[in-house]
Amino acid sequence: MNYFDLHCDTATCLYDDGEDFENTDKIVNARDARLFDKYFQTFAFWFDDRTNIRGFDYLKKALGYFLDIKRTFPGKCVLAVEGGAGIDGNLDNLFFLKENGFSFFGLSWNGENALASGNAFSPSEGLSSLGKEAVRILDSLDIVPDISHLSDAGVFDVFSQTKKRVVATHSCCRSVYPSMRNITDEMIKEIIERKGLIGLNLYPKALSDDPKSEDLLRHAEHILSLGGEDCLALGCDWDGTSLFEGVSGLTFVQELFEMLKNTFSKEIAEKIVYDNAAEFLEVF
Repeated sequence: MNYFDLHCDTATCLYDDGEDFENTDKIVNARDARLFDKYFQTFAFWFDDRTNIRGFDYLKKALGYFLDIKRTFPGKCVLAVEGGAGIDGNLDNLFFLKENGFSFFGLSWNGENALASGNAFSPSEGLSSLGKEAVRILDSLDIVPDISHLSDAGVFDVFSQTKKRVVATHSCCRSVYPSMRNITDEMIKEIIERKGLIGLNLYPKALSDDPKSEDLLRHAEHILSLGGEDCLALGCDWDGTSLFEGVSGLTFVQELFEMLKNTFSKEIAEKIVYDNAAEFLEVF
């Protein structure tokens, strides 16, 4: 089977621990990556904007390390930033991302940075003037804004600053489970209208009070009911979140595919697990 995932934190973890894909116990590793016929993994470089200790210098070093070790990864790599703190408030650094092939840019994590605030910090606080300008520059560079973690007000600021595609690489549905990490129906409909992507997330606290695999089906069913058949994908957050019982790693993707196929159809399961994201990035 084929697999395209929109979010993991493995690149940051490998750099911090001095490992490569062949010599690690991380969930995203060379051995398990060989389970799939085609495998595209989005690697996010993560910045904790509650502390803002790491910034652009860290990004350059971590990226250099990753580019050196990616030869040990059997799949294909897509690059992303998670947290606007990664550019140190300098919009010129967005051009560095373009030069190095980044596809997605998340403006915030769970805190506050020069561009935006996370929903865990201040849901009502929108983008700063610098953040709005950042979205316009991303628009010109064809780097897609990622609204996962972003404050509610910030999400609608993103929508106001670009008419292009927007993604939520690892978010579930707030109307299914009322976590502020999840996105609203209004946001989902806007992403669908723009032909963006929404990656189902395995973060237990975003799924239910007692998370199980079946909860992913409920979130998927809701997005599908809103017309999201062509935008629904996976953004599992490997190596970036705790896992609920029954999720052992990449082998779970095969189990999830069967669940999606049996609940919906083989065609929809293939769209969610690979086709939609592959078509979005034109790597089909």
